[in-house]
Amino acid sequence: CLCAYSYSETKFKIFLEDNLSSFQKDIDEHDVIVGFNSIAFDNKLCEAHNIIIPEEKSYDLLLKIWAAKGLPLEFDKTRGKEYKTGLDAMAQANLDIRKTGTGANAAILWQQGKFGEVIDYCVNDVMITKQLLDLVIMQGWLNNPTEFGDPKLTIRSPYY
Repeated sequence: CLCAYSYSETKFKIFLEDNLSSFQKDIDEHDVIVGFNSIAFDNKLCEAHNIIIPEEKSYDLLLKIWAAKGLPLEFDKTRGKEYKTGLDAMAQANLDIRKTGTGANAAILWQQGKFGEVIDYCVNDVMITKQLLDLVIMQGWLNNPTEFGDPKLTIRSPYY
């Protein structure tokens, strides 16, 4: 299951086994592909399914947040909780909403055949990422969910 939002088409798109390869066409037709933790996770998962997101097109909002906080750009699992920069923390600090689940649970739900729940979870994550990106585009910053660093994290839009 792969979910995306297309700004050019102003709609959410869902890709499953039957249409997964058409996501490559979308990648090829756009200059920027935005994700949250996409370089470390999503892009590699796509690559395992023969979908290539070129590095020069990939904008990882999580890495931009880490850079704004002065954190190392390589994930350190031992300090992950301390960073408080996950999608849920950023959604709470900036949008006053929460994620609807976790990636670990999504895999379990998929194995149980609860495809609708997984798709709903994925669409919700994409919606949150889009809303955070919209804030970056409009104001150039996001609220910092922790006391570490500036209260406002200056983040460069992928479109500038």
